Amino acid sequence: MTNDYAIVVPLMLAVVIAQGVAKRLEPDSLYSGWLRRRGEHLEHGVDRDVLAGLHVRDVLDPGAPSVPETASVDHLLDHLGNAATELAVVDGDGCLVGVVGLAELARLARAPRDLTALLVAADVALPAETVAPGDTLLEAVRRMGVRGTGSLPVVEADTGRLLGTVTRAHVLAAYQREVAGSSH
Repeated sequence: MTNDYAIVVPLMLAVVIAQGVAKRLEPDSLYSGWLRRRGEHLEHGVDRDVLAGLHVRDVLDPGAPSVPETASVDHLLDHLGNAATELAVVDGDGCLVGVVGLAELARLARAPRDLTALLVAADVALPAETVAPGDTLLEAVRRMGVRGTGSLPVVEADTGRLLGTVTRAHVLAAYQREVAGSSH
C-alpha cells in the first residue's frame, strides 16, 4: 500500500507480537471457541494418544471368515454375500497365505466357468498387510490407510498363524469407549 518494502520487517514483527497477545487473551480460535461453547473440547494429539494406548488384541474379531488354501472358487463365491470385505486364506497350519477381497470375488464370479474350475483359493489370494495382537490401534489405522482397506488380518508375529481380523469399525468402537470412559 505504501510502495515501501522497508516496512515489511517492522510489519512482520508487529503481527507476531499481536498474535502472541491475542493468544494470551483468547486461547481459542474463532472455530474452536464456537465448538467449546457448544461443549465440544478439541485437543491436538488426543486422538493419537488414545489409539496409541489401545492394542489390536483388545478389539480383534477371532470369528472372522477364513477359507483353506485348497478351497474351490465356488466355495469362495459362497462368501460373496457376507458383510466381510476380505476373506482370509489359510494353509493347513492356520497360517495366513493371503486375502481375497470383494473385488476379486466379483471378478471371479464374472470369469468363465472352465477357468475358475482350475483355480483354488491360494491361486487368487493376494499378499496382505497384517498386524500382530501387540500392535497399537494407531499402527493398525496407519496400515489400513496405506492399504486403503477397512480391515486387516491379525496374525501371531512369530508363526504367522491367523488369529482374526481388526476392522475400522472395531477401532472406532474401542476409541469411543475409551473416550467416553475417560470423560467421566
